[in-house]
Amino acid sequence: MSTHADWNAASLAAKVFSRSWAKDEPGGVIIGFGP
Repeated sequence: MSTHADWNAASLAAKVFSRSWAKDEPGGVIIGFGP
């Protein structure tokens, strides 16, 4: 059962991942989860 904390943690992880990914992959921002 998901909680708001679970969703917040997942959202934060996705943002951090997409940002760090964008540094290595040119299309990271486009195919990532967030800005």
